[in-house]
Amino acid sequence: MEENLKGLRRAMDATVYREQQFTDRQRDKIRNEIAGASMRRSYRARRYFIYTVTPITIALAAFLLVIGLPNNFHESPPSLGGASLEDLKQDWTIRDQFIKDGEVLFTIFPDPNVTNGKKFGYLVNFTEPLERFKGRELAVYATHRDRRTQRVLFTPKVITEPSEGYDSLQRFTFEGKLDWSGHWRFIVVLDGEFYGDTVLFIP
Repeated sequence: MEENLKGLRRAMDATVYREQQFTDRQRDKIRNEIAGASMRRSYRARRYFIYTVTPITIALAAFLLVIGLPNNFHESPPSLGGASLEDLKQDWTIRDQFIKDGEVLFTIFPDPNVTNGKKFGYLVNFTEPLERFKGRELAVYATHRDRRTQRVLFTPKVITEPSEGYDSLQRFTFEGKLDWSGHWRFIVVLDGEFYGDTVLFIP
């Protein structure tokens, strides 16, 4: 038995296993390979994260633009109807008449059942003679006090005749939908110039 073991030792000593299997250089090379593989895995993970998250972020931004911005963001009105922002900030007291130089130029009467989110009718009683409006373009806009968002309630249209049964625009009517509850400034524009305004609360 002992002779067999000695023979096995001699046989093993004659092979490469007798020599040191790994030099310091080989160990360093193996360590570097392992570290490099780890870095490559980390880089691939970061690249995958970027490629995955970026499209999601873009899609989310597009979604927010489609549905509209949150309430603390305000849309800039496309037109102020000839009135400056400072003019619109001055007075938001509810009033259905526009008075200039002591004279009532017009009064707006909303449908008694008016509410936000639905289309309702409005009647405007203008007091000036038809000559003031005939052949000129009339439009009505509404601006929300808090959102600073503007809606076109009556698209610009040239006035050619008086209200039916009247000699002027004593019974001028239009329909429009306002999207939110709150204070709305109704701006009347004549030939692109500010004519007057009122402030109504829409429930």
